[in-house]
Amino acid sequence: MSDGKRRRLPETIAMVWPYLAQDRLRLLGAIGCLFASVVMRMIEPWPLQYVLDHVLVAQLSQASHAEVGDAGFLLTLTICAILLVLIAGLRGIVEYTRTVSFARIGNRVVTDLRGDVFRHLQSLSLSFHTKARSGDLTVRLVSDLNMIRDVAITAMLPLVASGITLLGMIAVMLWIHWKLGLLAIAVIPIFLLSATRTSRKIHAAAKQQRSREGALAATANESLSSVKVVQALSLERYFSNKFGSQSEKSMKEGVKTSRLSAALEQKVDVLIAIASALILWQGSRYVLADQMTIGGLVVYLAYLKRGFKPLQDFAKYTGRLSKASAAADRISEILHETPAVSDRQHATPAPALLGRIEFADVSFEYTEGCRILNDISFAIEPGRRIAVVGESGAGKSTLLALICRLHDPGSGCIRIDGTDIREWKVESLRAQLNIVMQDNAVFATTARENISLLWNDAPNDAIIQAAKLSGAHDFILRLPDGYDTQLGERGTTLSRGQIQRIAIARAALQSAPILLFDEPTSGLDEANERMVGDAILRASQGRTTLIVTHQLSLASRADQILVLKDGHIVESGSHDRLLSNDGVYAAMYQNQSSQWSANSNKRMLIGS
Repeated sequence: MSDGKRRRLPETIAMVWPYLAQDRLRLLGAIGCLFASVVMRMIEPWPLQYVLDHVLVAQLSQASHAEVGDAGFLLTLTICAILLVLIAGLRGIVEYTRTVSFARIGNRVVTDLRGDVFRHLQSLSLSFHTKARSGDLTVRLVSDLNMIRDVAITAMLPLVASGITLLGMIAVMLWIHWKLGLLAIAVIPIFLLSATRTSRKIHAAAKQQRSREGALAATANESLSSVKVVQALSLERYFSNKFGSQSEKSMKEGVKTSRLSAALEQKVDVLIAIASALILWQGSRYVLADQMTIGGLVVYLAYLKRGFKPLQDFAKYTGRLSKASAAADRISEILHETPAVSDRQHATPAPALLGRIEFADVSFEYTEGCRILNDISFAIEPGRRIAVVGESGAGKSTLLALICRLHDPGSGCIRIDGTDIREWKVESLRAQLNIVMQDNAVFATTARENISLLWNDAPNDAIIQAAKLSGAHDFILRLPDGYDTQLGERGTTLSRGQIQRIAIARAALQSAPILLFDEPTSGLDEANERMVGDAILRASQGRTTLIVTHQLSLASRADQILVLKDGHIVESGSHDRLLSNDGVYAAMYQNQSSQWSANSNKRMLIGS
């Protein structure tokens, strides 16, 4: 997934800038508050200097101390004290406004970015998702984006404010006393050199840690989503050891990040102490030589402390910023992925389809040099029911994936109603197809909503009719709350046959002109297989239907059967015709019939 290239700050800014631009007025207001806060920080020490140089020193230099408490002195002191409070109060209001504004902007940016990343993930082709790990993608979508938001609000934006403060303070210090200013900023190049080298190491460690955490989530998701198999095969220790090993590696990377950050913080503290000592030593000499006032030196030291705070903040937040940068890298990697199947430049919405499907010399391969389909050609007339049979790996399910444009053929073309399906927008094509898969999705919502997923505002009568058509109505009524029963995630509260009938009801409700079934009866017992087969026949009335199946009893009920072997169609015809040909299909049917007879005799013996 990763191109191995570290994306720098400008690329991260380019990623989020379109979202920032959508809230430009609030952003401009927040930036205005930022500059106002910096200005107030710069003028805040001046009342103190005025009191030191023009009030206290002047009063203490007088021969008589009786005048120290005169009205003029007290008035000036009171005004300066009030100014300090006013400046601090105004700065507090401005910084509160700035912080809230940036928080709103940050949350809005991440919310919009997360939505776009999620939509982009859903648009990526199966070739991407078969390689990616769902747990890691979840971490990127939730945790990585949250880290970008939190660090942007708690670290990045304060650092921007501190950086502007640093520039302002340096300018003022050079203006007050340029020699001391040069002495103060002499340590900055040393800091930058050390910080750059350390931050690179922290970034690498932080990115590795984020990858480890993604692997942790993937392992946890893999284990928990198959917990029945894990427990049945006593694989708990295997997954616990795997999870613990990855957790240990993540911990080591986290410790390394903390160690590097702590070392950088201590280096900064030492550099600031050196700069402060130099200013105190040289500044005191200037005061004694009457080249600087005591108030000027005090203000200078105050500026030095506040001006160098960004260096301390940078060292403090380097670890978090590096984690955010690593998280941004991981999000950017997803956004740089391009779908293998996408709309052509001049693609148009698909018209209302009649349902004639034609494969013309279609070939396809998942990996180069290993063809799954070889020059496949056939046609299905509207409303006809076609079954595709063959051994596992013959390419049967690939036919359905190509019709849905989950993949595009390597050569040849697929036409519906005489038009190459690549001429239409993918979404508009899929809206007129409905596929019932071998492993169908039942979501953690009500039975009613599971059936009406493709038609959100479907009337209740239509939902019930679709459920009756699929044979799901009776068992749904037996659920605790009927159609309003909350179903378990991935259908854990239903049997395999019930899940299939829910999926068929969903397909029947949509009334798409083309129905695709991928091993709909796989893994079912005879009773459920018969009920699902009957439901398929009812749901497919009047629609172009393509059924991929190993169960020849279901295939025998189709209008036409295609026999696929080694990526080629080796036989085609009705059930009776293919049996009479005594070819591949006849041999498959005879073999399954023998198995059925053997299983039936076995059940009779067990029953007796």
